[in-house]
Amino acid sequence: MNATAIRDRRQTTLPLKVAKEAGLVPGDQVEWWVEGGEIRGRKIVPKIVKMSKAECLRAIKRSPLKFKTTWNELQKETRQ
Repeated sequence: MNATAIRDRRQTTLPLKVAKEAGLVPGDQVEWWVEGGEIRGRKIVPKIVKMSKAECLRAIKRSPLKFKTTWNELQKETRQ
């Protein structure tokens, strides 16, 4: 049996075996819901957006974050 207790702030610790089998590591997020009187959860897997080099360059050009100085000028300015 993999029983745990709920602490004052509704916190609990997942048994190591359960966490390993679910592929959970520190920092992962879990989505929880109740179904048929049982508590269920699943690891939230972040969606990774893959962009081509051309898409990346277009995104950089459209970005409002623009420096008005060159990299070398920034280095000189910060090393004074």
